[in-house]
Amino acid sequence: MKFLTNLTLAKKIIFLTALGLALGGVVFSGVALGAVNQATETMLQDRLTTAQLVSDYIDEALGRAVFELETAARTIDSAADRSRLDSLVAALEDRFTRLSIYTHSIYLVGEDGQILWSKPQSPARDLIELSPDSGLTE
Repeated sequence: MKFLTNLTLAKKIIFLTALGLALGGVVFSGVALGAVNQATETMLQDRLTTAQLVSDYIDEALGRAVFELETAARTIDSAADRSRLDSLVAALEDRFTRLSIYTHSIYLVGEDGQILWSKPQSPARDLIELSPDSGLTE
């Protein structure tokens, strides 16, 4: 503190004011940095929660879609005639639309992998190979 005694009163005031401002800047910078980190952590946690909610919704919607598809498949399999096929497929499309799942094409595939029926009727459906040996199935 010896160097403070050699300064004039004006220089002492300027020095102490600058020291106080620097100390205040450091303290407030630390507090602000902590607030920014806390806000960032809160925002990331909110994003994680949103992502989990969306993924839960998608899982539920896809699970419901699989259930509807399995139900339709059992209904089609147990139907004695294929004349009701168009109405069964229309009902399936309606249930998928309610789940916000929109279909482009629907195929009825036999056990041997041959396409028995498709909507819309596609001339290229004979070129599609869905048998177990084609590599498209598990």
